[in-house]
Amino acid sequence: MDNKHELNEIITQILKEENVSGKDFEILSKKCKMNINDVFDNVAIIIADKFMQNEIDFEKADDAMNTVWIAMCSYMSGITVDRMADIAYSIYCAFDGGESTRSDGLDPVELITKPELREIFKNLGYI
Repeated sequence: MDNKHELNEIITQILKEENVSGKDFEILSKKCKMNINDVFDNVAIIIADKFMQNEIDFEKADDAMNTVWIAMCSYMSGITVDRMADIAYSIYCAFDGGESTRSDGLDPVELITKPELREIFKNLGYI
Protein backbone atom coordinates (compact mmCIF):
# COMPACT_ATOMS: atom_id res chain seq x y z
CA MET A 1 0.00 0.00 0.00
CA ASP A 2 1.79 3.11 -1.26
CA ASN A 3 -0.31 5.50 0.80
CA LYS A 4 0.13 3.79 4.16
CA HIS A 5 1.82 6.84 5.72
CA GLU A 6 -1.04 9.15 4.73
CA LEU A 7 -3.65 6.64 5.88
CA ASN A 8 -1.86 6.22 9.20
CA GLU A 9 -1.96 9.99 9.72
CA ILE A 10 -5.76 10.04 9.70
CA ILE A 11 -5.87 6.88 11.82
CA THR A 12 -3.65 8.58 14.40
CA GLN A 13 -6.07 11.51 14.45
CA ILE A 14 -9.01 9.16 14.90
CA LEU A 15 -7.30 7.21 17.69
CA LYS A 16 -6.46 10.47 19.46
CA GLU A 17 -10.20 11.21 19.27
CA GLU A 18 -9.60 14.31 17.17
CA ASN A 19 -12.48 15.54 15.04
CA VAL A 20 -12.34 13.78 11.67
CA SER A 21 -15.05 14.35 9.08
CA GLY A 22 -16.08 13.09 5.69
CA LYS A 23 -14.36 16.15 4.25
CA ASP A 24 -11.06 14.99 5.80
CA PHE A 25 -11.46 11.64 4.05
CA GLU A 26 -12.29 13.43 0.80
CA ILE A 27 -9.11 15.51 1.07
CA LEU A 28 -7.10 12.38 1.85
CA SER A 29 -8.58 10.53 -1.13
CA LYS A 30 -7.45 13.33 -3.45
CA LYS A 31 -4.00 13.46 -1.83
CA CYS A 32 -3.60 9.69 -2.21
CA LYS A 33 -5.27 9.61 -5.64
CA MET A 34 -7.65 6.94 -4.35
CA ASN A 35 -11.39 6.50 -4.60
CA ILE A 36 -12.86 7.74 -1.30
CA ASN A 37 -14.52 4.37 -0.64
CA ASP A 38 -11.10 2.72 -0.96
CA VAL A 39 -9.80 5.19 1.63
CA PHE A 40 -12.65 4.33 4.02
CA ASP A 41 -12.07 0.61 3.41
CA ASN A 42 -8.30 0.81 3.91
CA VAL A 43 -8.58 2.89 7.08
CA ALA A 44 -11.09 0.39 8.48
CA ILE A 45 -8.85 -2.55 7.58
CA ILE A 46 -5.88 -0.95 9.35
CA ILE A 47 -7.96 -0.21 12.47
CA ALA A 48 -9.30 -3.78 12.52
CA ASP A 49 -5.81 -5.19 12.04
CA LYS A 50 -4.47 -3.07 14.91
CA PHE A 51 -7.24 -4.51 17.08
CA MET A 52 -6.63 -8.10 16.00
CA GLN A 53 -2.88 -7.66 16.62
CA ASN A 54 -3.66 -6.33 20.15
CA GLU A 55 -2.15 -2.94 19.33
CA ILE A 56 -5.40 -1.26 20.43
CA ASP A 57 -8.18 -2.54 22.66
CA PHE A 58 -11.79 -3.11 21.69
CA GLU A 59 -13.07 0.19 23.08
CA LYS A 60 -10.47 2.21 21.15
CA ALA A 61 -11.09 0.27 17.93
CA ASP A 62 -14.87 0.48 18.32
CA ASP A 63 -14.71 4.23 18.93
CA ALA A 64 -12.44 4.58 15.89
CA MET A 65 -14.86 2.65 13.68
CA ASN A 66 -17.76 4.73 14.98
CA THR A 67 -15.81 7.81 13.87
CA VAL A 68 -15.19 6.26 10.44
CA TRP A 69 -18.90 5.39 10.15
CA ILE A 70 -19.97 8.94 11.03
CA ALA A 71 -17.49 10.34 8.50
CA MET A 72 -18.80 7.94 5.83
CA CYS A 73 -22.39 8.95 6.52
CA SER A 74 -21.58 12.66 6.53
CA TYR A 75 -19.73 12.30 3.24
CA MET A 76 -22.55 10.34 1.62
CA SER A 77 -25.37 12.61 2.78
CA GLY A 78 -26.63 14.76 -0.03
CA ILE A 79 -24.47 13.21 -2.77
CA THR A 80 -24.83 10.28 -5.10
CA VAL A 81 -22.16 7.66 -4.60
CA ASP A 82 -21.37 4.75 -6.88
CA ARG A 83 -21.11 2.35 -3.95
CA MET A 84 -20.79 2.29 -0.21
CA ALA A 85 -17.43 1.35 1.27
CA ASP A 86 -18.51 -2.26 1.77
CA ILE A 87 -15.45 -3.44 3.66
CA ALA A 88 -15.54 -0.48 6.04
CA TYR A 89 -19.25 -1.09 6.63
CA SER A 90 -18.67 -4.79 7.34
CA ILE A 91 -15.88 -3.94 9.79
CA TYR A 92 -18.08 -1.31 11.45
CA CYS A 93 -20.83 -3.94 11.86
CA ALA A 94 -18.35 -6.42 13.36
CA PHE A 95 -17.38 -3.90 16.03
CA ASP A 96 -21.00 -2.85 16.53
CA GLY A 97 -21.84 -6.49 17.28
CA GLY A 98 -19.29 -6.49 20.09
CA GLU A 99 -20.94 -3.58 21.88
CA SER A 100 -23.89 -5.58 23.21
CA THR A 101 -24.25 -7.11 26.63
CA ARG A 102 -25.36 -10.70 26.46
CA SER A 103 -27.71 -12.30 28.96
CA ASP A 104 -25.76 -15.58 28.71
CA GLY A 105 -22.58 -13.88 29.96
CA LEU A 106 -20.56 -14.69 26.85
CA ASP A 107 -18.16 -12.03 25.57
CA PRO A 108 -19.66 -10.50 22.40
CA VAL A 109 -16.21 -9.41 21.23
CA GLU A 110 -14.98 -13.01 21.27
CA LEU A 111 -18.29 -14.38 20.00
CA ILE A 112 -19.10 -11.82 17.28
CA THR A 113 -16.42 -9.21 16.56
CA LYS A 114 -13.30 -11.36 16.28
CA PRO A 115 -14.87 -14.17 14.20
CA GLU A 116 -16.44 -11.62 11.83
CA LEU A 117 -13.12 -9.80 11.43
CA ARG A 118 -11.31 -13.09 10.79
CA GLU A 119 -13.88 -13.91 8.10
CA ILE A 120 -13.47 -10.46 6.50
CA PHE A 121 -9.67 -10.84 6.51
CA LYS A 122 -10.00 -14.36 5.08
CA ASN A 123 -12.24 -13.09 2.25
CA LEU A 124 -9.69 -10.36 1.54
CA GLY A 125 -6.91 -12.94 1.39
CA TYR A 126 -5.10 -11.58 4.45
CA ILE A 127 -5.20 -14.89 6.36
